[in-house]
Amino acid sequence: MEQRLNEGPDKVRNQSTSQVNDEIDLQTRDNILWYSREEPGVIAARMAHLDKEWDMERMLILHSSMLSLVGIMMGTAKSRLWYFLPAVLTCLLAQHAILGWNPLMIAFRKKGIRTRKEIDMEKYALMDALKSKQA
Repeated sequence: MEQRLNEGPDKVRNQSTSQVNDEIDLQTRDNILWYSREEPGVIAARMAHLDKEWDMERMLILHSSMLSLVGIMMGTAKSRLWYFLPAVLTCLLAQHAILGWNPLMIAFRKKGIRTRKEIDMEKYALMDALKSKQA
């Protein structure tokens, strides 16, 4: 599993601490072990849940857009200084797109938010488990 996780470039994992990556990997490994022992229906339900799990990119986009909207509303209602908030958030999103790092990412990773690659890794491992149960 670790070999598959480390294959290819993954900017979010590269910018995350090894401790956070290890915790996420351990949770993913535990999920795979637990669900692979379950009945096919439970595995299929978990795979459906994984399809709906929000990844790091989606969380960053949502939170950045919400905070930008707050900055625009406060800039209109209170003080023009609030317009700096959406400007800073736009720069941070560009930084994330280029470097794979954003300050919000640190908090999300500590809460266990995974990249799409990490989520898919669990999903494909469960697909293999499901195939072996059906064979």
